[in-house]
Amino acid sequence: MTDSLLMGNIKPDRLPATVANYLSKLKRNGFEIITEEGDTYVGQERDFIAKWFYDYVSPVMKEYLMQLNKENKQVYIEDNSILISATDLVDRTIWWEQFIKNNPNFISIDEATINKNSYLQLLLEGTENSYVVNVDNNKLSDYFKNAYNYINDKYPSSDAAKLVAPYYALLKEGKKLKADSLMNVYRKQGITG
Repeated sequence: MTDSLLMGNIKPDRLPATVANYLSKLKRNGFEIITEEGDTYVGQERDFIAKWFYDYVSPVMKEYLMQLNKENKQVYIEDNSILISATDLVDRTIWWEQFIKNNPNFISIDEATINKNSYLQLLLEGTENSYVVNVDNNKLSDYFKNAYNYINDKYPSSDAAKLVAPYYALLKEGKKLKADSLMNVYRKQGITG
């Protein structure tokens, strides 16, 4: 019941006054109620940050914050399942790759690198519930086939595409063990987790 109240799943006119007041104060002060994997917590309301702070930061910081805000509005993973489209996963990976290349001295470059690496790892390894290779038939999933075709078509000269290409080629040829060996090389090189 508390989660339903806090997440606004109950019509505002039916909320107890104390809960409505609490939610209103949170919003006015830049916070919101977030639910993730069954847990409810207070998090940043990034539109608040945009409204009050974007005009006071550098153009690069603004670009960075705008991307975080955009991504925050569409959660990409929950309960070990990828929630965004294959093209969105690729576009996000490439966005962070390009941002890092264009802004190597950015004050939050470490955080930007973490974002890029997280998306790259998802792109190459999937998750427990979003498999690159279907365990039932040992074939490349449609999701990752679409992602790999898209990255090769739209961003062929990107660093991410250069990592995907040999891996994808091995998977298309049914050489799963060689593809797994290549992924182990990527892990040892620190490219993925």
